[in-house]
Amino acid sequence: MRHPVPLVLGFLLLASQPAALAAQQQEGAVAARGINAEGQIVGTRRTGPGDSRAFVWQDGRRVDLGTLGGRSSKAAAINDEGQVVGESRDAGGRARAFLWQDGNMTDIGTLPGGSWSTALALNGDGFVVGQSSTGGGQVHAFRWTEGRMTDLGTLGGSSSSAAAVNGDGQIVGESTVRSGEMHAFLWHEGRMTDLGTLGGSWSSAAAASDSGHVVGQSVNRSGFAQAFIWTEGRMTGLGTLGGSWSSAAAVNEKGYVAGQSATRSGRTHAFLWADGRMMDLGTLPGGNWSSATGINGDGQVVGIADTGSGEVHLFVWEEGRMIDLGPQTGGQ
Repeated sequence: MRHPVPLVLGFLLLASQPAALAAQQQEGAVAARGINAEGQIVGTRRTGPGDSRAFVWQDGRRVDLGTLGGRSSKAAAINDEGQVVGESRDAGGRARAFLWQDGNMTDIGTLPGGSWSTALALNGDGFVVGQSSTGGGQVHAFRWTEGRMTDLGTLGGSSSSAAAVNGDGQIVGESTVRSGEMHAFLWHEGRMTDLGTLGGSWSSAAAASDSGHVVGQSVNRSGFAQAFIWTEGRMTGLGTLGGSWSSAAAVNEKGYVAGQSATRSGRTHAFLWADGRMMDLGTLPGGNWSSATGINGDGQVVGIADTGSGEVHLFVWEEGRMIDLGPQTGGQ
């Protein structure tokens, strides 16, 4: 595989994908979260009922990232420096955000008075974002840098969560507004901006590029959840692959978007959206569904898909072809 240029990582809205969600509950199942400039893929593997392990996959080898002392860990994102963030259980069973680098996993703490946290993304400068409980019993988005966790606040409601951060330190995610509805937000230099919706009651941002593109999912005027791209103050729906819903997971500097959508037959397929057109990336041979989770500057897409035997495999899509990276259920 050629070395791609940097990308922004996103997360999956698995509630919209019952087949993918069910598959990831099976022991040995994997979930890919993204791919960095060195071709390293980060993800999570089921190791048993209620247990999982974060991993980095490179050159045909999976590296187990371990835990913070508990039984499970989940990886959320990787940057071009090979730093990984996610969530791990500690020895007391509490969920804690972690930063992994150079073989070491570090607990980055919680917001003041909080009992749990989870990290969802980071940028090349090591800025980590996610969500944490607070001393007041709420859940707020945070930014962590140089050993300090900062509360990003909300759009007037009680809760928020940060999903991604770009190279300029712009953070995107979701927050409740005063009415209680959930809206996508963009946070920059201490200010949280409401990105609105596609005409419906809620929206959620999943990723942002250094060029200022924000992608996610929103309910439209017809009541259907649809992938969107937001740029220069305007939110645009990306449509679907013929089905009732779609969701964007990642975006690159060119504004190319990767995600998943229902097809006319009701199946879930990964897509690549570019220049106003949504392309169906298909499935692995014999498979029924696929889901894209990351995209880089060359337009390579990473994700997961099932096979004819029912296994869940990692894939990379490039130059019109979906490449099977295998189940990754063995040892290191």
